[in-house]
This record gives sequence, C-alpha cells and structure tokens, in this order.
Amino acid sequence: MLSFRTLAIALMVSAGLPSLARAAVIAHYDVYVGGVRALQMQAALGMDEGSYSLQLTARTHGFAEWLLGWRSRVISTGLLERPASARGAEDRAGVRPSRHSLEALFRGSLRTVRLDWTGTTVSVSATPPIEEDNRDPVPDALRVNAVDPLTATVIALRAVAERQACQQDIPVFDGRRRFDAVLQTGTRPTLPANSYSSFEGAAVHCTLRINRIAGYSRSENNFNRAEDRDRSIDIWFAPVATGAVPVPVRVEVELSMGAIVAHLMRVETVDTVPPLPTGPLTR
Repeated sequence: MLSFRTLAIALMVSAGLPSLARAAVIAHYDVYVGGVRALQMQAALGMDEGSYSLQLTARTHGFAEWLLGWRSRVISTGLLERPASARGAEDRAGVRPSRHSLEALFRGSLRTVRLDWTGTTVSVSATPPIEEDNRDPVPDALRVNAVDPLTATVIALRAVAERQACQQDIPVFDGRRRFDAVLQTGTRPTLPANSYSSFEGAAVHCTLRINRIAGYSRSENNFNRAEDRDRSIDIWFAPVATGAVPVPVRVEVELSMGAIVAHLMRVETVDTVPPLPTGPLTR
C-alpha cells in the first residue's frame, strides 16, 4: 500500500535523532491530502550508548477519520553494538533489532504484528494470520539480514546525520511484507516557505523508493493501486535548532488519489521516550 502506511514508513525513515546521548526527541507532524489535513503523527526516538527505542503513533483526522478511522501504534527496540563512526557506508551490523510490534485499526478491523529476534532468526506472530490474509508468506531466506521498518529508521538516520547524504539500500521485513527501502540524495536542497509551514531555507533532500520483494496483498483497491507502487517519496531534513541534528521538515508524495504532504509542526526534547498507551485501539 503506497498511501497512509507508506507515508508512515517515510516518516519512520526520517523521524530524527536526539542531539544528545541519553536524550529523546518527539516529533509532531500534520499530514495533508489534497490540501486537507487528514492525519496526525508523532514519532519518538530515544538512544543511549548501547540501545535504541523508536515508536510511531498515528490517527486519521477530519473527513479521513469519518471515512477510515485509522489508528496505528508501532514500537521497535534493539541494540547499538558499536559507534556509527566505526561502520562503513553499507554496514548495518552495528544496529540489531530485538523486538518490533504493531497495532493498527482500519475501518474497524484490528491488525497486529509482533517480531522477536534471537540472533539473526526472527519469529513472527500476526493477526490475522498470514495464511488467512490473501498474501503469500515471505520465505525464510528472504528474511535473512532484513530489519523491521523502525530499525531501518535508525540505520538511515545515522547515515544522514553523519554524511549529510542519503544513500542507503535497506532490506526490510515488517512481518507480512519484504521490501527494500532505497534512499538517495535528491536535487532540491532548498525549501520555500508556504502556508502550512514557516520553514524555509537549506535542507538535505532525500528520495525514498519502496522496492517490493514478497508478501504483498493480492487484492487491489484505492489504497493499493498498481500505478502508485513505484512512486518516490521526497524527504527534506534540516536543523530546527542551533547545533541540533537535522529532522524532516517536509515529506511529499504524489499519488493517484492526490498529493500527500507531511509538515513538521514541533519537536520536543525529553529525558526518555514515553510509554505507548496500553489500552485497545478504538475509534
């Protein structure tokens, strides 16, 4: 699906890094579809010398809430086994996922995924089960060296923060689908101000493309159109405070349903990532 879920992946791959060790950052976004606010998202990342925790929460807003009633909360935790400066450009071994979980409510239907790693082996629990979800399961061989979407965030952000460049090709397994998140440095390094965001100025422009590998739904609908599958997503990173690491200030993708644009509204720095709500997802 290259719509709200893919935009969520784009924000996961651009949620920002805390500028200080042992700090956490919470980034708040408004998402517009065709110029109308349709989604609200919050991304929270905490890191220390040896571990990370990244979570994303989202919900539809306004007419999209009435039509879709989408809720999502996702969290990943893992280990940082050595400093980013000790890694090569394509070396992902320093970031090791431990656990990933997702809950999503869409038009009243609840979907869940839980991934747990033991070494390089990942176990999967999903509702509805994969075999009942109108898709083929991802073979074990394609899961090797793949990480969850939020762990892919940490890998990508380290590269952007260090090199001011985006080149990454990250194999991702989200429990149902296997894809490659391919990031490259773009050609539009300046953003003008607009009526939705006051930010203007120099930024690092990245493009994100999702290369589908396996495990995708066999059904096609308005949220899974063939003509949208190869659309690239534009992401602009810029520092929002002196000395702070860049965070995404805008994310854009053109789909057949219209333009989807996410704007960074504000950023908070806190001591730790707050816990996700534990109650059931409801409209």
